[in-house]
Amino acid sequence: MVSDIVLEKELPEALKNSVEAYVSCIAGASLKTDYLKTIKTAGFQKVKVMDETTSFIEPADFQTAGEDENKTESCCNAGKDTSPIISLKVSALKPA
Repeated sequence: MVSDIVLEKELPEALKNSVEAYVSCIAGASLKTDYLKTIKTAGFQKVKVMDETTSFIEPADFQTAGEDENKTESCCNAGKDTSPIISLKVSALKPA
């Protein structure tokens, strides 16, 4: 089993370019669909999402290089259905 941060949708440019978001494993995170596809492409079978938790961030937690904080807030803090940040736990088997 592995646990990682993935994204449901692309982040706004301000967060993509934020050093704080990068070192927090958010700015460099893969899209969930790409992440699962990569696991399967690497030869793993029986890929199963064991747990998925939506994470929320406060816009003030990251420097947004002068971007409008409301854009960050609407992206990442507007509610469970709209937050793109996910903590994902995945189980898979790789044949011998």
